[in-house]
Amino acid sequence: MVQINFAKKEVNCKLVYYGPGLSGKTTNLEIIYQKAPEKSKGKMTSVATEGDRTLFFDFLPLDIGKVGGMNTKFQLYTVPGQVYYNSTRKLVLQGVDGLIFVADSQKDKMDENIESLQNLAENLKEQGIEITEIPLIIQFNKRDLPNIFSIEEMNAKLNKLNVPTTQAVAFKGEGVFPTLKLAAATVLERLNKKYTPKTSGASAPSIPKVVADINGAKLSFSDFEKFCLNHYRLSGKKEPSGGVKLSKPEKEKYLSLFVNNYMVKLASKEQDISVEQHELSAHIEKIVAKFGSKEKFIQYLKDRKLTENDYKDEAVTRILASKLLAGIIPDHKEKTVPTEKQLQAFYEKNKGKFKGTYDQEKRKIRAHILKMNNQKIMEQMYQSLRNEAEIKTFL
Repeated sequence: MVQINFAKKEVNCKLVYYGPGLSGKTTNLEIIYQKAPEKSKGKMTSVATEGDRTLFFDFLPLDIGKVGGMNTKFQLYTVPGQVYYNSTRKLVLQGVDGLIFVADSQKDKMDENIESLQNLAENLKEQGIEITEIPLIIQFNKRDLPNIFSIEEMNAKLNKLNVPTTQAVAFKGEGVFPTLKLAAATVLERLNKKYTPKTSGASAPSIPKVVADINGAKLSFSDFEKFCLNHYRLSGKKEPSGGVKLSKPEKEKYLSLFVNNYMVKLASKEQDISVEQHELSAHIEKIVAKFGSKEKFIQYLKDRKLTENDYKDEAVTRILASKLLAGIIPDHKEKTVPTEKQLQAFYEKNKGKFKGTYDQEKRKIRAHILKMNNQKIMEQMYQSLRNEAEIKTFL
């Protein structure tokens, strides 16, 4: 998902290294990070899982090319290779602009290569992307080992898509930067075609419509529209046959939430706060428990034209917000607990709406007030984050 920062004159792209376990994805990133100039890279971040990890950092390769006169910054990511980390791989693929598939050249690893490439195609398809639609480079790694397939054999077995390929011995640094340059150039070529108007002599990019500007970063209207649709569906409202048409007040409400979510992600990145896989899994398990089974939960999403990834993206934001809240308002739990006086006052004010006595309705009232108090605390946190940013919105 390309992001354009006009203040810094940068186009930000996401490049993901994909492939089977131990094929050399992490080694590629570590070599790039070690050898890249300090001024061209951001801090490397590691999100740990039980036995593997996802790495990522910003990289500004000044010699690769520009889009509409703006420098290009790449966010380089790896994904866990093991099959049981597929949910993490799906999350990392969200918003991807280009892919480097790192294949292990050893003969006994070909089945794992093929399985991983098929898995990549399936995970992209869940996000509505065909693997043929996105820039893809295949790196044939471990070319120094004895029991390996020839390049011709590697292509015949693995490169049915006929995409560009490179050779590498990643742990020695051989082929690492040529692979990155080729992938980056392929992504930039696609972006220049996409954002350059088809008029004679035109060279400036056709900038996507912007819905918000936060500290110079532009949030696209197309991303906002997708956000609105997903949240409308998650709310449980029945989607009209003619499609969702939001009123201006509804759009303003969703835009506020859209900006809040962006601020949460921005603050989390600045404070090195992340969501580990076990935290996300625990959160999803609690939701699934409410539905009774994973199958019922998945069916609930399908009925609303949503994927599990759509829900997981929202879940990640909620977990990040909870972690931020603990730092911004440390005593938030104490502040949200309803007092006996609040409970009684609420009952007296709404007595006509209750069928039972105060003691009979107390638990229900407490849950209601707790929810309201939590919402107020969250709004205080969002406002605190907004106060530290320069925000402009365009509806």
